[in-house]
Amino acid sequence: MIEISEDLQEAIRCIARATPDVEVCGILYNKSFIKLKNESRYPDRMFEVKQLPRLPRPITAFVHSHPRGANGWPSSLDWKFAWTTGLPQVLYLYDEDKFVQYNAGCQDTKLI
Repeated sequence: MIEISEDLQEAIRCIARATPDVEVCGILYNKSFIKLKNESRYPDRMFEVKQLPRLPRPITAFVHSHPRGANGWPSSLDWKFAWTTGLPQVLYLYDEDKFVQYNAGCQDTKLI
């Protein structure tokens, strides 16, 4: 399980709450959150990242939010992205104010 400090959770929460009607996305890297541009034509329903940044160390996890009023658990597209990238995933649920972790190859979700 990925450990995310309270300060980092709060930073992600603030970014997601600043735009409650769109999916925010980014990466956990070197104990920091790096926000990425959501390139989806429908950012209120899904995220799209055309290319993850190339960094000198491995990315810890991919993070995205489900905006206000959205389904609370990972969607089939979320699972597909997890499989495609092979990265652990962290999902911030706006309505529930909770973080969930899930991984490709493991159909299990865990609250952080």
